[in-house]
Amino acid sequence: RKFGHLGMAGARTPSQRRLPKLFRPVGHTGQAPCRAANHLRRSEERLQLAVAGSNDALFDYDPARRKLFLSDVFRRWFGGEGGTGAHVRVDIDNVMSRIHPAHAPRVYRALQACSETGRPFDEEFQIAKPDGSYLWLQLRGRGVAQDDHFRISGFASNISRRKLAETLLQDSVERLGAVLDNIAEGIVTLDGDGRLCTVNAAARQMFGEDVDDLVGRSLSTLIDSDAGADWAAL
Repeated sequence: RKFGHLGMAGARTPSQRRLPKLFRPVGHTGQAPCRAANHLRRSEERLQLAVAGSNDALFDYDPARRKLFLSDVFRRWFGGEGGTGAHVRVDIDNVMSRIHPAHAPRVYRALQACSETGRPFDEEFQIAKPDGSYLWLQLRGRGVAQDDHFRISGFASNISRRKLAETLLQDSVERLGAVLDNIAEGIVTLDGDGRLCTVNAAARQMFGEDVDDLVGRSLSTLIDSDAGADWAAL
């Protein structure tokens, strides 16, 4: 009974029970912080779903803290390298050493300028995978001001298939050109306006001009006036 009065410490007086909600302890006011956290979490989930459904990988690099955020798409391209967490530490020198030597200086200059001035960049280059093969990437990003420096954020696209298609197309064009140059008849191709697009060796000999002087010219200017008028009518 001596310490019975302490039992009233947690009880509420009638006047306290009548206090409006506005004056209740801070720990019991509304759910605004929780709603904000849930909204942020849902926004991040939507962004991740959008990125995962595309051929793009999200990256965010902070040069001052040497931290790199990579989406799962990016890590999947490199065989899961970099760990399983959303944020991984990266040695930028190691990353740059993987870029093809022919492309590395150009990519380095673009990233350096972005980190210093925030200038956007759009670069295509090859980068080595862990197994030694190369991947073609298109890296697009811009600087985001943070304190006294710029963070680099953007997207990377795997363009290996596109580059392979371009190479195969170029090879086909070169092989076709070699075949046409060994045909005795003059062969030309024209665009919709009647301008020369390609001219084989026999046609160049017939016209007596170099290919650089022929491509882009109208065929009507290379034949006699009567035939030229007929061609123009077509």
